[in-house]
Amino acid sequence: LPLRPGALVYCRDPWIAWLLGSLRRRRVIFEAHGYPPSLLRSAAKRLSKIEYYIAISDGIKTLLCSCGLPADHIIVAPSATEPAKFYPMEQDIARQRLGLPPGPSAVYAGALEMRKGIGTLIEAARRLPQLLFYLVGGSEDQVADLRIRHRNLSNLHLVGHRPHSEIPYWLAAADVLVLPNSGRDNDAARWTSPLKLSEYAAACRPIVASDVPALRSQLDCGQARWFEADDASELAGCLAGLPARDEPSSTQQPPHSV
Repeated sequence: LPLRPGALVYCRDPWIAWLLGSLRRRRVIFEAHGYPPSLLRSAAKRLSKIEYYIAISDGIKTLLCSCGLPADHIIVAPSATEPAKFYPMEQDIARQRLGLPPGPSAVYAGALEMRKGIGTLIEAARRLPQLLFYLVGGSEDQVADLRIRHRNLSNLHLVGHRPHSEIPYWLAAADVLVLPNSGRDNDAARWTSPLKLSEYAAACRPIVASDVPALRSQLDCGQARWFEADDASELAGCLAGLPARDEPSSTQQPPHSV
């Protein structure tokens, strides 16, 4: 659609932002969202005439400033959610809705990628057989691969992708929510603003998170217990304080739908 003179344009693509910003009487706000530093540096000179920049984390603001963009025109606006959708519900109600067995559980909801710390989380599950781990998310191929490689872990349940409307039940059902971002990936450690972080906080459940700058800067210290990123032993230690679970029936399987 044609833009009327004076229109305010909000976009995430640096080249489109530059193109629109170069047109007369076009006000552009550019959101830097997970771009590699090399791309931002190459685009920085062209982006310098844009009115304002949105950084989803303090790390991205620092990166933009290092590219020569003015700090007073950069607004940090982390990812957020609608708290009402995740307002804490009774744990028993959530577990009954999902058909989960009794006993303490740890829940992770998000992408099943190594940079998200999935390997560390699975290794922690191996060390804590008394704790049920539910990993909610991932593609069909990722889930199938992890099920094959970790088929001997009876306490690890790969739920797979679920509708977003179901996620509040998984968060409410948990005794602890885990956010294990890897410290070996700059995006996961410094620049990200995980949507799951705001959803976890809204669910009002205990959170165990890797101690990386991106999470530290966005999560109130009183809301989380921190462990050294990529350290499965320390993560297991943080989770080990949960009470021992009642053993579920051998025929009882976690559901894949609500």
